[in-house]
Amino acid sequence: MLKGNFEVLKKYDDETAELGYHICTTMGYRPVSMVEYMRRAYTHPQFNTRITLDNELRYTNTNFDLFTTEEPNYTTVTDLTETILEVKYEKYLFPYVQDVLKKCNLKKCPISKFGSSRALLNKFYN
Repeated sequence: MLKGNFEVLKKYDDETAELGYHICTTMGYRPVSMVEYMRRAYTHPQFNTRITLDNELRYTNTNFDLFTTEEPNYTTVTDLTETILEVKYEKYLFPYVQDVLKKCNLKKCPISKFGSSRALLNKFYN
């Protein structure tokens, strides 16, 4: 895939793989950034509730080899003390979760891990 060969995606009987193949082959998409972060995830089956805490968000635009033993040259996106909290649910969020979130000093902001890496890249190259 790094060399533009997306045929491997055809081996999977999966809607996401099909969509990825279609997008990459018809729209000219290619790998441009690799994003890495530490994640702690908590789930509850009722209402498909998932709470994730992500930190140490970083990216590289020079080395996309996931399996290298060499540490890629990452650029840090978030401060080491920052944590990205995501709360996802269907239809209803448990009241006790709502209560806990109300008591936290949170800054609401839409964030895209990949988008953050691209915004920083655009700043450097434009």
